[in-house]
Amino acid sequence: MAAGLDLSSAIKQEHLDENLKNIIAVRSEDADKPFAKDIVEAVKSPAYRAVIDDPKNIYSAFQKPEWMTATP
Repeated sequence: MAAGLDLSSAIKQEHLDENLKNIIAVRSEDADKPFAKDIVEAVKSPAYRAVIDDPKNIYSAFQKPEWMTATP
């Protein structure tokens, strides 16, 4: 990526374990605080998804967490 390589054109890509994708952590005592809820809301927002899925963005070829690829 820094070398200008396109991740989507790789011969083989590593498959990451679901537990390694998009980990957002806060202390358990902070889980219900507004800042923690704001982070979850931002990551699950349509705007965040649009940035991640934009083919002009390097992130579009990255693996996505199950909650992001599941159909409702």
